[in-house]
Order: sequence, then structure tokens, then C-alpha cells
Amino acid sequence: MNLRARLDAALYRLKELVRAASKARGICVDIHGPEKHSGTVLTLRYIGSGHGLNYWIDQIFGEPCKELARSHIPLWHLGRAAENPPSGTDLLLCDLPWPYYHLHRGVFWRMPGWILQKTRLAPVWEDVVAGFRKNTRSTDLRKVRKYGLSYRITSDPEQLALFHDTLFEPYTRQRFGHLINGDTREDIIHFGVHEGVLLQVMCGDDWVAGVVLSHWQDEMHFLWLGLPDGLERGLADAALSGIYLFSLQYAHAQGCADMDFSLTRPLISNGIYHYKRKWGARLIDDWPQAEFHWQFLTLSPAVRSFLAEHPMILREQGNLVAYHWAEGHTTPDTLLRLGEQGYSEGLAVYRMLLPEGLNTGEPGQPLPDWLRLHLLSETSSPLQRLHAPFRDD
Repeated sequence: MNLRARLDAALYRLKELVRAASKARGICVDIHGPEKHSGTVLTLRYIGSGHGLNYWIDQIFGEPCKELARSHIPLWHLGRAAENPPSGTDLLLCDLPWPYYHLHRGVFWRMPGWILQKTRLAPVWEDVVAGFRKNTRSTDLRKVRKYGLSYRITSDPEQLALFHDTLFEPYTRQRFGHLINGDTREDIIHFGVHEGVLLQVMCGDDWVAGVVLSHWQDEMHFLWLGLPDGLERGLADAALSGIYLFSLQYAHAQGCADMDFSLTRPLISNGIYHYKRKWGARLIDDWPQAEFHWQFLTLSPAVRSFLAEHPMILREQGNLVAYHWAEGHTTPDTLLRLGEQGYSEGLAVYRMLLPEGLNTGEPGQPLPDWLRLHLLSETSSPLQRLHAPFRDD
């Protein structure tokens, strides 16, 4: 990377941090309702910018949930609200922009607001394919061949407008509903014309998927994607595979070192995390703009269910680590399979938190270095142990 590119990158990062810091006032909200998977009641105190509130309500609660109280607070005074939640609160979540998350003192799990997932592009294409997961090579590539999919590249503004109206907008609204971001038609058209390209996935003469890409420095960046309504199931699956495969092929042909598949929520249970991972993507911690801070005030059935359903990717001593509440899993072989299903390159450690102990009666294969088992059942206070630093020696 030359000096000009380094300065451009530093200026962009500075602008993003200044924008994050401008969010000086936040909200404090108490919410009560059935936990999404167990149906047992849970009370959450949320403090922060409000950016992640709807997303986490959707992840934590089933219907209906009730807002008990709401107030506005300056984020530099978040400590009082965090230290004095109402009686009966099970879970505290602080959603904090930079630099305010550095001001938060206490014992909590630190989760990046987003993680990046990138695939390395080796000089030889066959080596890139070798980095895909086995089922991707056997299933996804076969789907693309079955439907005879191909791609073409354009920066035509009419095609970009059509992409927004008939692919991106309906696909995004169907998938994410009220959680969609604020990218506008004009943003997409302007970017595709002046700073990127539109990759169109074709099935014969039919346009079945698309993605806007940007080549910056030595990386290809994955920005907006979409599929049209009404595709039959098999073709829709193949078209989505085509978006990822052809983006990688195009980036490789352009001489890029990495394919940046953009941002993902830091949850092992997130389907987008797994879909990018199957194309060889590794985790990158490059989102300093915000953090989520989690504190568990009880280990009620609702909290245990939430933890079991949402293994988290956290920041720990400068590394990304996974914390997986392994309720109902007690044998080393079972835990190894569970870890292999969630582990990704870029995680320093995958921590299995075992509330029920470990059954060592069955011989099993040796555990990999990245997998750590932590027996919460051997402590007098599993709740306190949950927030204490874990040791790996």
C-alpha cells in the first residue's frame, strides 16, 4: 500500500470515528417479555445509541414484548444507569459508539459492533477453490453448473436503477424487513457508476442476481446484493451461490489479494456468518466504531436459553474469541463437533462454557488447540465465573 493509499485509509477511519463520537446522547430502555426460544420471561435493560436496539429485540424476544420505561441519557453518564438496573433485570446490554465504550467501567463481555469476513485470493484460482468448505465445492459449484450460470459486468446507470428496484430492494425488504439500512437508490446508482461495478448473474438471457462491487487498493469490496422475486427455489439457491463465486472470480481476475465480503453480526449462530465462511472467509476485527457490552445479572432459564442460541464472537485481550454456552452437550466428541461447526479462521480461541460438567467416560480424539472447555459446574457461583477472565494455561 503506497503512502497516498495509507493516508486515504486513515482519513476515512478518522471520519468514521468522528461520526460515531457525534452520537453523544443515548437512551435507556427496560423491556420485558418472553425469550424467543424458550418462551420464559426475560427483562432486559438496554443503554446506548439506539442503533442496535431493534436488532437485539428481534434476537432476544418473542412476541409480544413490552417496553416498561424509556429515558434519554448522555452517554458519558451511562455508568449510573448500568450500575442500577431495576430489580428483576436479567440482562444488561450497552450499545456504545466510540469513544464512549472506552469510558464504560465494569465486568462485561465486549462484542464488536460488526465483524468483517474476507477470503484470501491466492495467485492460482484452484488454490482459492481449495479454501472453500467441502460442501461448497461439492454442492454450490454443482448448482451453478447445473443452471449454466454466467456473469457480466456493467456500470450503466439504467441497469443500476433496475438492480435497485427489482433485485436489491425487494430482496432486502423480504430478508430483513424493519432492520434494513438506509442505503438509497441514488447512493447505489452513483456508486456503481463512479466508484464500482455491477456484477450481473445471468441464466441464459435472464438476469437472476446481482451485486455491486468496488475495487479499492488490493481488495474487492462486496457492497449491495439482490435477487428478483419469483425465482424457483433451486434457481434462487444457485443464483446466490453465483453471486459469491463470480465475485471471487472477478476479484481474482482483477489481481486482488482479498475479497472483502463486508460486515456480519458477531454471532456464531448468524446464517450470513456461515454462508460467507463456506466460501473461505476468515474473521477480521476492523470495526472500532462501536461495541456491545453484555452483562448477565441472572442465569434464569430465559438467559440460559438466549446464551445457548446465540454463541458470541467477543473481543478479549486484542483477539477475537468465541463464547459458546454448551447447554446439553457434555462429551468431548460432541463438543468438538459443535466447535468445528462454528469455528472460523480469525478466532484465537473457541470457548465452550459447560454448565453441566463434562462426561469423560468415553474416549475421544484429542481436542485442537483452538478449543477450550470451561467447567462452570465446578464453581460455587457460575454467574460470577461467567464474567471472570478465562485462563488458557
